[in-house]
Amino acid sequence: MPWNQWQLSRGMGGRLRLESVATLVWNTQSKVVKAEISAEHVRIDGGMDMLVKCTLMDSQTKWMAYRSTSDSACVVHQHIKRDQGRRGTCLSTKPAPVPVESIERKRTFLSTTRTALTTAKYAFKAEYSDAFADFLLLKGDDEYARQHIVNLKRVWRIHELMWPKEKGHDGGRFLARLSCTRSDSYSFATTQFVLEAARFGQIGLRSLDPRGYSPEPEYDKKIIEGISNALLKDNQRILSQLLVDLERGIENARDAQIVFDRRRKELGDGFTYLDLQRPNSVRQKGGDLEARLEVIHSYDGRLAQAFLMKNDEFWFVLLVSQNVFGKEKMAKITGGDGHYKEVVFTTPIETARRLLGLASSEKTEAEARIELQKTVDRDFQRLLTDHSSRALITICEIAELGSGGAAAFYSVLPSTPMSLPANCPRPIYRIKVLQPKDSKVGTKKIYSLTTLPSGKDSSAFNGKAPRDAPINLLRGGRKS
Repeated sequence: MPWNQWQLSRGMGGRLRLESVATLVWNTQSKVVKAEISAEHVRIDGGMDMLVKCTLMDSQTKWMAYRSTSDSACVVHQHIKRDQGRRGTCLSTKPAPVPVESIERKRTFLSTTRTALTTAKYAFKAEYSDAFADFLLLKGDDEYARQHIVNLKRVWRIHELMWPKEKGHDGGRFLARLSCTRSDSYSFATTQFVLEAARFGQIGLRSLDPRGYSPEPEYDKKIIEGISNALLKDNQRILSQLLVDLERGIENARDAQIVFDRRRKELGDGFTYLDLQRPNSVRQKGGDLEARLEVIHSYDGRLAQAFLMKNDEFWFVLLVSQNVFGKEKMAKITGGDGHYKEVVFTTPIETARRLLGLASSEKTEAEARIELQKTVDRDFQRLLTDHSSRALITICEIAELGSGGAAAFYSVLPSTPMSLPANCPRPIYRIKVLQPKDSKVGTKKIYSLTTLPSGKDSSAFNGKAPRDAPINLLRGGRKS
């Protein structure tokens, strides 16, 4: 009997036969022949989150985030919001629950991945980054649980505390400076905190940061009242439980002291102040008190301040950022070991002593001047970009060169902002040299010689002379 007649006698059409063959071919080509664990995370409950690299029969490579427990297996659900993670306030940072979909668990790991390929094909990603994002979601809740256990062991110390003198509509408000112990000697978590309970429509709790970046306030009235009572009664056990999720703080005690003092002045006299005179929970690195520091030159730019400084052994540049969001300026030493360290800026000498206790810089005078020149150039380029269409450019002098070219000395006066009080910026002077046209190449060569904006005399920072005396930086720092 011919094949087509046999199909019709069994009630099968030709189309069904073709679809069955196509499905069989696809299943054969997409079969997982090798499964390797690329990354794994052991969970507290005994399970394991894995990032699996799967090789198919047709040599394709797929990636899958996979969770295995003692009696089940699952993958990240197909419909999930990718932006969910550690959300909430400064105290409540628990990650949102990740929806998962169970898959059938087989006797071997390879058989389980083959089953997942047929029942949850969406879990297999062509790109490593997509599967790694699923892997981070799977292990996020376990990492939070582990950090929760570690944070419960922190021991807190209250250093300064303020609360309203009269209870009323300001009831529940407070300002506190605290420190806590580290979980281990290798931990990089912050240990200094300044907490404030203030009115943001209603009483809310926030953690102050010198840079001005802080998470959303906590509005849970019971938690805020519990923290307030624990602070007033110095209840260590309750304080550790309520502040278990508090992680975003300040790196060193001096910066925390500056932030607390600034906020204390802003609150005024309607609060009772208590200084407990307790040592810090973590030993602080002191500044370099023996170094004889001197400010050679200062530059006050649009984006940052820069101070060229030296001691008996080396030169360095202290860079102070103009923080737009926060009320405190942050300073660092450019180009030194540990240059990522930043502290709150007070005075050039005091800030440099603190930073030299955290980092070092072994620059010569020429290298330090080059670092300062780079800072000035970046600031000038940003200024020209912002005011290129509104700046007033004035040519002060033109000179013909013996080689046939010309040199132009001109000033750039940035536009004055319309805000009050009026802020009139000082002009910035530049020199541009134009060489004659090259007959061979047919182009004009342009050379630009950069000169620094008029700086301030550094003697004021060293306590020797007034600040308005001019100084030439590129010529060795001698007064003109």
